This record gives sequence, C-alpha cells and structure tokens, in this order.
Amino acid sequence: MLNKASLTILFLFSVIFSFFTVLDFGSDYSFYYVAANFISEDFRLYKEMFSHKGPGVYYVIKLLSNVIGFGIWQYFFTFFTFFSIFIFSFYFLVLKKLDNSMNLAFMLFFISLFFNLNSNSFIQILISTCLLFSFYHYEKYQKLNYLYSLLISFTFVFLAILIRIDNIIFLLPLIIPTVIKTYKSSFIIFMKTLVFFGIISFTLYFIFSTYFNFTFDEYFSHNFIFNSTYGQA
Repeated sequence: MLNKASLTILFLFSVIFSFFTVLDFGSDYSFYYVAANFISEDFRLYKEMFSHKGPGVYYVIKLLSNVIGFGIWQYFFTFFTFFSIFIFSFYFLVLKKLDNSMNLAFMLFFISLFFNLNSNSFIQILISTCLLFSFYHYEKYQKLNYLYSLLISFTFVFLAILIRIDNIIFLLPLIIPTVIKTYKSSFIIFMKTLVFFGIISFTLYFIFSTYFNFTFDEYFSHNFIFNSTYGQA
C-alpha cells in the first residue's frame, strides 16, 4: 500500500515540479534544449556553437527530440522525462530497499531536496542519474563480483564525464578499489579490466565525436582549457 502511495506521489510530483520549473525558462536549460535541436552540419558543436559542457547533454536531448519533435510542450516533456527517470530510478534503486515503514518518510525527505530549484538544474539531474546507476552497479560488482556490473558502472560514470568534465573526480572511488581488488585476485583479470576500461571510454567518446563531428583538440579546448581558465577567473 505504501509503495503504491509513494509511486503515485512521485508521479504527481514529477508532473507538477517539471511544469512549474520550466516556466522560468532558465538560461542554461533553454540553451541546451535549443542548441541540441539546431545542431547540424552548418551549426556544429565546438565549432560554430560554443559550449563548455560535454556532448552528452546535447546527445540525450537530441535523441528524445528526434522522437517527440521540437516546441514548447516538447520543452516541458523533455525536462519531465529525464527528471522522472532520475526520481523513479532513485526510488527503485535506493528508497525501495528501505523498510516499508520508513519508505514514505524518506521519499518525502527526498522530494524536499528539490525545493527552490530551477530548470537550470537539468544538467545536474542527468549527471545524478548516471552516477546513481554507476554506484548501484558498482556495489553489485563489489558484493557479487560480476564483471558486467563493473562494465555498466564504468559506462555510466563515463557518460557523466561526457556530460560535464568535472565528474572525472568520480573515477577515483571506482578505479582505486577496483585496481586493488583485481590485482590481488588475478593479474589476468587485472589486465582484462584495464582493457575493458579503455574500450568503454574510447567507444563512448568515439560515438559522441562521430555523431557531432568534433575533434579531440576541440573537445579538450572547450572542456578542459576553458573550464580551467574560467574557474581561475
């Protein structure tokens, strides 16, 4: 009964929060949404279009827009879709593990964290979703030693990095214990893990760079050099 009540509250909250949040037409989210839909051969990411964010944010918006189209209601529905994915993922991966008697209380506490946020929180919602799935699967890897869980975990953390470069910091709590664990158990497993790690990072970068037609130098200049200089200003 509590689970049904929690899911109903989360769904209603997703609709209401998304609707009233996008009414502010936040500058960041509006830019991501419009830019993603106007990216083309004549308006290329990191060439004609400046951005110091990763290609991931534009990729997910463009994928959804290819299905639902571009417009004011699609602007709302895009935010609603990714916000719903985040909060329902949090519910099923985290909150549902709690005792039923505390489930509703923690869910209401979770909802309260979104008080006073605006639509510019969109990029953080995407990042949080990726990291949530990454940490969930990494926990499964640590407990059950499933290699596929480790690969999924690395995939999601690299997606977070390709949304915003400063998420590279989250590689450390994944890589260090993984290196220690695999090196102690077997050198072959250790080397295999390193190879998979390289394949995942290269594949994701290759997909985005091919889709948006940018070079590594352009990606590095906009995401590393500009953000480093901007942070020191």
